[in-house]
Amino acid sequence: MKLSDDAAMLVWMPFGERPEGDDWLRPSEGTPPDAATWQTVGHAINYAVGMMADRAAEGREPWIRSASGHIYKPAAIRVMAETFAARRI
Repeated sequence: MKLSDDAAMLVWMPFGERPEGDDWLRPSEGTPPDAATWQTVGHAINYAVGMMADRAAEGREPWIRSASGHIYKPAAIRVMAETFAARRI
């Protein structure tokens, strides 16, 4: 899937599994199709953080890929979410 310059793809993987090439081509199980692609990395992070507790109960954690190919691990997503929250205060 071709992403716009600022877009990001969010997938939910089982704990301990890293997404492979095909995992980025389709929404994760249980992810609504419109939740898989986001306008920006920030939007994807906000959604991922909001859903982390629900998905953790299912044994899944978020991974985000930017249009430029950067991969954000679950730990990085948590740190970025904290940074975004601190800026809002």
